[in-house]
Amino acid sequence: MTRWTSSVIIMLLSAIVANAQDGAVPPGREPILPASMTNNETTPTNFGDHYREVACQYGAGLSDPQWVTVFDCRTTGCYRRVEGTVKGSGISFKDDPQNHDSNDHNTSIYPDSLDRFILSTVPEESDDPLLFRLELERKHFPEKMWPSPGNRISAFGYWIFDCGHDYYTEIHPIVGIAVHRPAAVSIPAGHLFPYVSESGAVIRSTVGENVVVPGIVTDLWFSADSGEITRNCSWSGLHQPAHEGPLGIIEPKCIRGPAPLGTRFEFNIYLPPDPQILARRAGLDPAAVPLYAEVQSPFVLAGAGQPGPDPTITVVREEDVTFLKVSIDLAGYSEKVYTRRIVSAWIYASPDNWDARQWRLRMNAINVSDDGDGWFNDGDWSFWLNTNNGYQEWSRIFDCDGCVHDTEKFNPPWETGPDKIDFDLVRAMGEVDAFHRLGPNHILFPDDKISFRLSGYESDTIWDDDTGSVDLNFTPEVGSHSASSHCRATGILHNCCDYSLTFELEGGDLVPAPVLSPAAKALYESYLRP
Repeated sequence: MTRWTSSVIIMLLSAIVANAQDGAVPPGREPILPASMTNNETTPTNFGDHYREVACQYGAGLSDPQWVTVFDCRTTGCYRRVEGTVKGSGISFKDDPQNHDSNDHNTSIYPDSLDRFILSTVPEESDDPLLFRLELERKHFPEKMWPSPGNRISAFGYWIFDCGHDYYTEIHPIVGIAVHRPAAVSIPAGHLFPYVSESGAVIRSTVGENVVVPGIVTDLWFSADSGEITRNCSWSGLHQPAHEGPLGIIEPKCIRGPAPLGTRFEFNIYLPPDPQILARRAGLDPAAVPLYAEVQSPFVLAGAGQPGPDPTITVVREEDVTFLKVSIDLAGYSEKVYTRRIVSAWIYASPDNWDARQWRLRMNAINVSDDGDGWFNDGDWSFWLNTNNGYQEWSRIFDCDGCVHDTEKFNPPWETGPDKIDFDLVRAMGEVDAFHRLGPNHILFPDDKISFRLSGYESDTIWDDDTGSVDLNFTPEVGSHSASSHCRATGILHNCCDYSLTFELEGGDLVPAPVLSPAAKALYESYLRP
């Protein structure tokens, strides 16, 4: 090694150390919960074999109800709320056509400790005693509201025994859901926020222009339409627990839709840590950071208004954690669907937007080696792509009869971009976006990863097959990336399809630098290490 090379290395290391010492304390990006929400030892509920015997009559969904509420209830009194972190999200490939008019969307979560009473001591099929499932038929649940793995959710719905699956508990069907997605948030240039000046006075100022910070995008969806499970009082649909009738015969009572929405729903949005708390732990005494929380239509750029009252948001500070308590009063609300979006973030801006970078995702084709329908027919696929761009994370790629075989080329390609946002909240059943829009480009901060997931089912007369899945979570790099499917099906009733694909990432360029207001610039400088 030459003396010149050694000198360059020493200079580079010195610059890295200097930047680490002199830079501002970086913001947190993941939501945090108060210790009181995580340290509680609440355990699953032990209903006992006798209770399950009486409630379900050991039914399996053939001649008995498949879903029975865990207690006798009426209207909105049947609902329970559960909050937690999503482990899995996607469409089932094995639902019973006698009590479904479309396959269920399944969300599996780890409930927060205070909500673990909603679990039963009989775990769901994964044998994970702390995993809980929520379900709603996909015809009645728009893709753009589906959660992604790693999101937090707050969900409301019927708390039931799944009598056809070992009697464990679920929320099924979902009546309402709030999906909390970590995302890069663009702060509106015209909004005024309270800043504390050097003299201690509070002034109201904008943050500047082109400001991007880490935040949480919360999508809300409430619907009175639960699908076949409550449509026509079918014998295998949703019922109250069995009870003894007037002639001494054990009989259940069905629950018929629509599911009522006329009550107050409350949930929490947990935020990344307060930057002021992080800075004080680093030995600084900076100014307080304003908080941004705005209620929007789900696709506010389209300018589409939504009926009903806006949520009420209260800022709560507990221990060193700040979160938002949200209340939606739908008493007297007569529409069948309610939807909103809440965008929240700390207004902690930096002159370089915290080194956020933009990435464009593109998928040109998929190579299908087994379409699931043999040599003489083409695959009947319902198939989705899921990625973590924060604003449109699920897109329907196929939904058709006899449409998939060999190499399927997409023209135009499926891709993200500022002009690739699909503003249709609910598409007609079987309709795929003709423009192949995957939503906005990914805006990622250092160390953030891109998620790329594909999954779905191949429809058959009785039992559907698994299309196979792709599940990637990786540090973004410009170029082409390859993936092959893996299958969840057992091969007894449900077979496997098989495919591979190459997708592309472009960009990686820094988000253009903002123009900070004097107040925002002064706040940032108070967070600089000496």
